[in-house]
Amino acid sequence: LVLEGITLNGTNVVTGILRWRDGIIGGVLTIESNAMLIIEGSGTKSWNASITTRGTIQVGGTGDIYINGNVGGRLENAGLLEYIADQNVYGISGAPQVRNLGLVRKSAGTGTALGEGAARSRS
Repeated sequence: LVLEGITLNGTNVVTGILRWRDGIIGGVLTIESNAMLIIEGSGTKSWNASITTRGTIQVGGTGDIYINGNVGGRLENAGLLEYIADQNVYGISGAPQVRNLGLVRKSAGTGTALGEGAARSRS
């Protein structure tokens, strides 16, 4: 499934591959083990969802990614959060919660990847 210029709301579970190129993800999104959320493309992404991953979130592309804390944007990573580009993820509108129980890795790109403005925890 490819999300490009649309809004995904509600309670959703990814068991395969979801490609997010542009638009808004809201509600609740679960990435199951062996599943992937691939963030790619040049469009701006608004992350308003509570996302839990047991699989992989792959962050690439060039479009800005904004996690909106005041509308429920948060991340619980119990899988792999992998940066495959020099990409920034910005926490805005009330520091979104980012809880890492898994692995964060930068596997490509020559510069840095930044997670900015989020309240982070590791348990």
